[in-house]
Amino acid sequence: MISDLARIGPAAAIFAVLAAVAGCSSPSEAIPPLWLGEQGDPLPATLQGGVFSVQVDVNGQPGPQVLVDTGAPFARLNVEAFGGAVPLGKGIVPSMSLGGTILWKVPTYGVSSGGSDAASIDVQDGGIVGFSVFGQFPMSFNYRDASVVVGDPVLPSGLLDPFVFPMSLEGGGPGLLPDGSVTQLAPSRIILTATIEGTPRILLLDTGASSVALRSDVFQAIASDGRPQTKSAVQLVTGGTNTDVLRLANVSVGSAEVSGPLAVAGTGIDDLLVGLTTEVGHQVDGLLGAPFLQHFFVTVDYPKRRLLLHPYTTETHIIDEFHRVGILLRALVGATTTNYSVLSVFSGTDAERQGVRVGQSVLAIDGVPLGNVSPNDADRMLLGPVGSTHTLQFANRTLTLLVEELLPP
Repeated sequence: MISDLARIGPAAAIFAVLAAVAGCSSPSEAIPPLWLGEQGDPLPATLQGGVFSVQVDVNGQPGPQVLVDTGAPFARLNVEAFGGAVPLGKGIVPSMSLGGTILWKVPTYGVSSGGSDAASIDVQDGGIVGFSVFGQFPMSFNYRDASVVVGDPVLPSGLLDPFVFPMSLEGGGPGLLPDGSVTQLAPSRIILTATIEGTPRILLLDTGASSVALRSDVFQAIASDGRPQTKSAVQLVTGGTNTDVLRLANVSVGSAEVSGPLAVAGTGIDDLLVGLTTEVGHQVDGLLGAPFLQHFFVTVDYPKRRLLLHPYTTETHIIDEFHRVGILLRALVGATTTNYSVLSVFSGTDAERQGVRVGQSVLAIDGVPLGNVSPNDADRMLLGPVGSTHTLQFANRTLTLLVEELLPP
């Protein structure tokens, strides 16, 4: 992610809420909130790093963007972002709306942006909604058209026949909330067997993960063939952490296969997976996130306990963080404008060959001045299909630079 000072690496964010189990008693089903209104209409979403955010309104008042995360067992919301309508700590809001669906008496956990447990809310204004909010509905995620559907979807055009898989919900039981208190969680974890380069692995389906995240030992076994790696920074629910990144040859769930997705590993991810393994009672090897899921119109049908993956007929919407011009940007965010410079230059790239150097000011990309462009949007302007180009205006010259594969399989 890009901070006020510098971008450490290509955007990678994992927002999975993995509550550690505090005991071994049998899980009990939580009572879902009551609801009314229309279902099935696409709800416009913002996609950042392959993760969906939608507007959530509380008590009839328009609210901020909130991340929609199948890997989260409950709603974790920013109290300040909702103007005090969400209580601090464990509580209930009288009503919450997702598009045309209005829910009553929704359990939430409110986090203060100034509190000690605020690590996860600086990446999304409103926070995260999870299973306790939407687990009684079918939920669909349209990566091509940037929308979320609550309820049975009307399928858009441009889809192939779906791959359909039965699913069960695992985990639940007594879980730790951010303040250290214990609450009873309903089973919510969608655990799948995915085949990674010929080896079956146990993964959590997680729309809140912008990468395929793996345990370090699994990652290192894959990397032992000497394939290229790089470093990146990710944001977890527990805070920021550094990771190693590589490109997988292929990942498949049943007959649904994706070639070349990115995978990450690091100590922060290992810690989250330890908690998840404890909760579900068996080993979990990682998270199945956006690099795999974005190839499909994904429907998680909670009531019928099935997963549907409709392949898109075209994949022009697919964004790869390592198909980019060979530089990273540093963002210095001021009161009225943001100044950009070159943070680093990837070795062997067209940018290096044309003499781009660390510290050079970057004023515009493809004719768009960067002063009022957000750091994430500025970085995305450097991405594109391999072989395409972007024109960068520096302080003393303008260069047309090649988009390249920076992390080959």
